Amino acid sequence: MNVIPRIVIAAPSSGAGKTTIATGLMAALSKTMNVQGFKVGPDYIDPTYHTLATGRPARNLDSWMMPDDTLLQSFSWAAAADIAVIEGVMGLFDGAGAGERGSTAEIAKRLGVPVIVVLDARAMSRSAGAIALGMRDFDPAVNVVGVICNRVGSERHAAWVRAAVESVGLPVLGCVPRHADIQVPERHLGLHLAAEQHQFIEKAGTWIEQHVDMNVVFKLANQALPLESVSLPIPAQPAHVRIAVAQDSAFAFYYADNFELLRQAGAELVSFSPVAGDALPANVSGVYLGGGYPELHAAAITANKRLREQLQAGADSGMPIYAECGGLMALAETLIDGDGVAHPMLGLLPGTVRVSIYVFHTPKPIEMSATPFHQ
Repeated sequence: MNVIPRIVIAAPSSGAGKTTIATGLMAALSKTMNVQGFKVGPDYIDPTYHTLATGRPARNLDSWMMPDDTLLQSFSWAAAADIAVIEGVMGLFDGAGAGERGSTAEIAKRLGVPVIVVLDARAMSRSAGAIALGMRDFDPAVNVVGVICNRVGSERHAAWVRAAVESVGLPVLGCVPRHADIQVPERHLGLHLAAEQHQFIEKAGTWIEQHVDMNVVFKLANQALPLESVSLPIPAQPAHVRIAVAQDSAFAFYYADNFELLRQAGAELVSFSPVAGDALPANVSGVYLGGGYPELHAAAITANKRLREQLQAGADSGMPIYAECGGLMALAETLIDGDGVAHPMLGLLPGTVRVSIYVFHTPKPIEMSATPFHQ
């Protein structure tokens, strides 16, 4: 495999602003080069921001669910770019339980990627140096190469945290001031979808370009180590099939690798929008309903009677209908939304789905974090 320049954007913990920094970097770099975005872990929403910022479908790198060879193959499928920017998950070293499996650190080591640490500096000065030192030295096999200080309050504050980090031998690639407008509102399941936040992408790109040394970022990305090539066999199907994929604001949670595998196995994927009132595309052999927010669009799904009839006829004839998360909710007879209103759904599965939303109140807004639950 060619050695694509690549960098990991990590942090000591969730809520430090990784998505803001990573998305801003992708948007800024995309002005002059082809950028491939990645997200560590099983995340559906952050990759939509990466996709919008780069114009290329983002990928997930999940060492918890994916065997080692599959992980390398997934990276190689998307690696034909000038640079890859990989957004981490949680804190750099946080994995399953007390171990590192599934962590950003594990991905960085497995893919030989240098790491830039985002420090939320809003409530510290000299302590930034201690945190940076710990992030660099906790696991010497993780190549921490620089720091971006986020949410600094003033030029004086920036000078303090910069001096503290540089005193332990790590370069500071930029000090990003607080900006109340550069954040994405949260709701259950996490952040709002990227399609709803075009202005955020543009603002984040401009803001990061102004406050981060992009030339140094690219230079550090070129320190990535070579990777071996991996090509796993995918059995092709003898017959051509068309699969209808629901893709709109209600059904938006998909992994790009699933689409890649289906196409390589001989499937043609045809998008349609249940929310817009679309019926099934013609001559399809199966249906794929992904996750998302059907509870926010329940009335539109209820109104799509033609789709309901087609799905029922398809199920009766034995047509494969695959649904997960929100897609499975939509296949139920009834969905009771967060306001307690009952909506007739597609009706293939007997039973009722009730949405329960747990809201976490914090003393201050948390920029670009995702911590709610959904049942």
